[in-house]
Amino acid sequence: MTKLKLPEPPPFKLIVFPLPAQIGRVRHVADKYLDQPNQEARARYWRVIVDNLRKRLTKHGCTDAEISGHVLAFREAVQKEINRRAKKRRQIENPTDPKGAA
Repeated sequence: MTKLKLPEPPPFKLIVFPLPAQIGRVRHVADKYLDQPNQEARARYWRVIVDNLRKRLTKHGCTDAEISGHVLAFREAVQKEINRRAKKRRQIENPTDPKGAA
């Protein structure tokens, strides 16, 4: 019997949902980061987050350059969330006259 030779399926590229758009994950990481007792603990927590992201993205077939880009974009999103919270906290702690300066 003759075997039917089928064409090879085309290679595929997995498209990773942008990490900065994962608002829940960004907020969760910002929460946990800010909950750390000191800068050393924050650095350790961030290394764990980055290691986990790198492992997950490697598993999905991302190149080192793609992974670096995703991690950088995620870091920027987390930093923006931390900055947003700091600004909100300052506004609550130091409310200004809503009518402006006189």
